[in-house]
Amino acid sequence: MSRIAAGALIFLVVAGMTAVATAGTVELSPFYGWRFGGDMVDYYYGDRYNLDDASAYGLAIDIELDPYDETWIEVRWSHQQTELNTTNPDVGRLDLGIDYFHIGGLKAFGDHGDNFVPYGVGTLGATHFNPDAGFGSDTRFSFGLGGGVKLMFAKRVGVRLEGRVLGTYFPSRNCRVPPHDSILRYHREGRKGDYRFA
Repeated sequence: MSRIAAGALIFLVVAGMTAVATAGTVELSPFYGWRFGGDMVDYYYGDRYNLDDASAYGLAIDIELDPYDETWIEVRWSHQQTELNTTNPDVGRLDLGIDYFHIGGLKAFGDHGDNFVPYGVGTLGATHFNPDAGFGSDTRFSFGLGGGVKLMFAKRVGVRLEGRVLGTYFPSRNCRVPPHDSILRYHREGRKGDYRFA
């Protein structure tokens, strides 16, 4: 088991134990879905980067704070294994693992016990990037905003249909796409082909 997977397991188990100790209702929601990639430009070197679309999976633990107000605390971990493509021929195509560790709030809109419950959710936390060997990993502040609906088939069984936007903060020295300080930045060590994430 990798250190990231072990850390995620410990993070979720501790959160779950806390939830059981402090609240009457706890929802466990394993999930599987699809995460879209995106494009970025390194203005310092002129290279383009593209993250491939890929599947994602994880676990959300929701702790009910007020059954009448339908407010919850959410602890969430998700993982995506994707590929990073770049126009830089010395980097080329790179396997990249991305883990999100978040905590935040969920607000449901409906009456307690409804079978159809729309909701909104917002979270804050960290994104951990783990590229192929030869590149260093990196962890950055991130956020998530989303919404969806809970479809309850029974009192304790249901599904969640959800869409979520995840953003990761990269400090920049100017107001455009960061040229230096990002997971997409590499550092020239003095010889061709020797790069690392910074």
